Parts: sequence; C-alpha cells; structure tokens
Amino acid sequence: MTEPADDPRALTARALQQARAGRHPAALATLDRAVAAAPGSVEPRYLRGLLRLESGDADGGIDDLTAALALSPAAAPIAAALGSARLRAGDAAGADRALRRALLLLPAQPDALAGLAGCRVAGLRFADGLRAADRALLLAPGHPQALGNRAEALHHLGRHDEALASLADLAAAGGPQVRLNRAVGLLSLERWTDGWPAYEARLDPAIPDHIRRRHGLPRWSPAPAGRPVAVLAEQGVGEQILFLRFVPALAERAPIAAVELDAKLHPLVARSLPALPLVAARRFRDARGPVADERAVAASGADCAIEIASLPAALGDLSPADAAAAPYLAADPDRAAALRGALAVPGRRLVGVCWRSKNAAFGGFKSTRLIDWAPILTAAGATFVNLQYGDVTAEIDEAERATGTRVRTADVDLFDDLDGAAALAAAMDLVITTGSTTAQLSGALGIPTWVLLSRGPGLMWYWGHGDRTPWYPAMRLFRQQMPGDWGQPVAEAAAALAATP
Repeated sequence: MTEPADDPRALTARALQQARAGRHPAALATLDRAVAAAPGSVEPRYLRGLLRLESGDADGGIDDLTAALALSPAAAPIAAALGSARLRAGDAAGADRALRRALLLLPAQPDALAGLAGCRVAGLRFADGLRAADRALLLAPGHPQALGNRAEALHHLGRHDEALASLADLAAAGGPQVRLNRAVGLLSLERWTDGWPAYEARLDPAIPDHIRRRHGLPRWSPAPAGRPVAVLAEQGVGEQILFLRFVPALAERAPIAAVELDAKLHPLVARSLPALPLVAARRFRDARGPVADERAVAASGADCAIEIASLPAALGDLSPADAAAAPYLAADPDRAAALRGALAVPGRRLVGVCWRSKNAAFGGFKSTRLIDWAPILTAAGATFVNLQYGDVTAEIDEAERATGTRVRTADVDLFDDLDGAAALAAAMDLVITTGSTTAQLSGALGIPTWVLLSRGPGLMWYWGHGDRTPWYPAMRLFRQQMPGDWGQPVAEAAAALAATP
C-alpha cells in the first residue's frame, strides 16, 4: 500500500507550491520522489522537465520532456515545450519536429508558431520563418518571440527597414538582446547616429557570454578633460582590428594610459601605432562565466576606462570615415619583401586565399571548402598563396588534384604570428577571403581584398549590404544570394579575377 508521503499527486502538488515560492531545488527533489513513485505518470515528469530547464539543466529538461511526450503523445503543450527547449539547445531540426507535432495537435498556438519561426530561420528557411512568425502575430499581436524571429527573417531576406520596424515594436518592452539586435540592424544600414548609442546594449550583463569587469574605474567621457584613459578589449581579434581605427581620435581628446588588445596583435600594432601603450587582454572563466583579468589595466595609471567598441558613440557617433582611414596598420616591410621574393613568379599576380573561419558561433556559416574555389583557382595569370591558418595540407592536395593548381605555402604561423600573417598578406597583390579575421587584417593593411560573404547567420553587421564597405575602401564584397550557396559568389569573384589585368 502506497504511503501518503509517496503519493505522486500529493508530491507533485507540493512541488508546485515549492516552485511558486522560488524553492526550485526543493521542488526538484520532491519531483524526483514523485517520478520514482510513479514512473508512468506524465505530470511530475513534465513539471520536472520544465523546472530543470528553468534551472539551467537543458539536457535533463529535454530528457524529461521527451519521456513525458512518449507517455502522452497527444499532449500539445508538452510537444511545444520540448520544441522550444530543443531550439534553445541549438537542435533546430529536433525543435522543428516537436513544434510541427504540437501544431498538428493544436494549430492555434502562438508560442509554438513563434518557436517554429525560429527553427526555420535557424535552418536558413527565411521565407518559411517569416510566414510562421506572421501566423503567430495574427493570433497574438505583439508576441515578443514572434516579432524577434520575424525581424531576423526579414533582415536575412534583405528587407531591412521592415526588420527594424519589428524590432522597434519590441524595443521598449524587450530585453537587451532585442535592443542589441536593433542596434546591429541600424549599424548595418550605416545609421551611425542611432546605431552607436543603441550598440551599448551589448554590454548588458544579460547578454550571453558577457565578460565581467572588476577594474572599478569610471567610464570615460569627454568632460572633464585630461584624465588618463584605458581602452578595453572586447569581442574577437577581427573586431579589435576594426575598432582600433578610433583610438587615434581618442588620443586627441585624452592621454591614453593603456590599450588592451589580444597579445597576438601587439607586434603589429606597436609598429603601426607606436605611441600606444599596449597591454595584453586576458580572460578566465569562473562559475558565473567569463571574467577579464585586468591587473595590467589597474597598473597602468588610468583614471577611467572605455570599451574599444564604445569609442564611436563616446566620440560623437562617428562614422568610419571620421576615424583613421585604412591603411592604419603597417606590416614589416622587410619581411613582406622577403616573402614576396620567395613566392612570386614573374608575370603572375600573387593572390592570397583564405576560405574558413573557426568562430565558435558562426564559423560554419562563414566557411567554404578550398575545392569549391576551383573557378577561382583556375584563373589565368595568378599564383595562389595560402592565408588559411591550421593544417590545410589535405585540402590543398585535394584542390590540386581537381584543378591542377597548387596553392603555395609560406613558413608563417598564421594563427599565432599575426605580424607574420600581416607581412604575408602585404606581399600579395590581392587577397580573397571569406568574412574572417583575415578580411579585417588585410583591409586594415590597405591591401586590395575581395570578401566572399554568407547570407544568414555569420553575416556580421559591419559588412553592410552593398558590394563596398565604408570600413575598407580597397575592399570588394561578393555575397551569397541563396543561404549556403557559395557557387554564385565564387563564380562572380572568378569572373572578376579573369577580367582584372
């Protein structure tokens, strides 16, 4: 005979009370007992799944919701919750299946439709995502997730003003991620006056992977004048290169005590901007996430600090044209000359190629295979040189077998020796790359650069929307028209290369 203390209904009711009181660990312990007492009961397993998700246990929550749905296959709310959980976990295909099941069981679910819109956008099916978001908004006008996914779908469809309108509907009530999405939309349209202040949303602690800072220094502002300022690194090496152009404008307003940058940039930046006092950016992780090690900043004598990507806003909503023009980085001329001498073939252009990104979030969208560049590699009158870091020997061999063209290599560590990578890029007549750090490096060096850009996730805001960019006047952009289809930008770049004397 079951004791009252082990009755699953009573235990589930108690767990609900504990959860409503904010006692999640106690509620989860109570639900563990309820599930053990009645493994075939849906409600305690479903509730435990929801609580596990809310407590940050994505895998446990998904396991419980999957089990609950197996016990009750016609339960639309469970299918919808499972779909949303899988989407947050990055499983767009699994989320799509669960959400379609939920909508078959109960079609008029705005939450499920909004989630389905997110799945379709994540799967690069932007038109389908827009339709799902619009259906959700018919049922629930102002639905936040539907508006956000609608804006992202519109952005990737090239309907940027409509995307901003959807984000504007969210901005007042939305969280920092919504405000940041709106900011990057504004900046991608070169609306600097509105975009730069809005871009400060990236510093909100609620943004994923926010880097905590503990230096305690006040934020730099133009007044009062004369305070020594530390410029703080953020984002990746490519973005540090991009925003470095604004540091000389800051130096005209205030004495600079320190410029924090990735240590790999120091030799190159020290040569290019020798007056800047450089300190290395260091990070570590604790139980709460990434933290900046700011001992070098603290020892610099700075009275205030500002993040490097906040400089355009703090200096008066500057456009790229208001800052230092490219080239603002300078490669080692002797090293560049030696590399060119070793690689050049008389009568042929030297063309550097880089085709992949290892960015953890978006690298897969920004990356191609070297063999997909066959139309470029078979262009007459060019010698191709590898600018891709990592072990790419197998890819170079494969491309040579397919095209008859051998991509040449130099004795440079292209990952850790950025000064060497800059010298190698400077030895080229032209660089062709995907939207990686190599594009930022060669652009800042003033080297003619062609960038092959993805459509969809991985297309960063600073690449704008045309075939030119205000950030790097010597740069030309070749864009995917269909998400995931590199054939078209490769073919366009190949035709342009063949037509270039």
